[in-house]
Amino acid sequence: MRTSVPLPESQRCRARALECRATADLFRVDFARHHMLKAAEDFDRIAREARIPHVEIGISAQRKEAGLSDGEERKASAGRQFARGIAH
Repeated sequence: MRTSVPLPESQRCRARALECRATADLFRVDFARHHMLKAAEDFDRIAREARIPHVEIGISAQRKEAGLSDGEERKASAGRQFARGIAH
């Protein structure tokens, strides 16, 4: 059995920023690329802010407090992205 250790929120956000940039490189449409790069900037900002101790709670704890499982959060996130026109 494998035990997973959660990453600090700052590391998770930096990883997501890298994913967004890699995805943006695949887009041919400037509008989509722009929005993906904007998402990467937002994740970088969140990562910087997450280094502050009182912010370290992060998205994972907020999701837990809201009673959302990982799958529910992913569905909600996908819905928000689709609504913004950034479906991938």
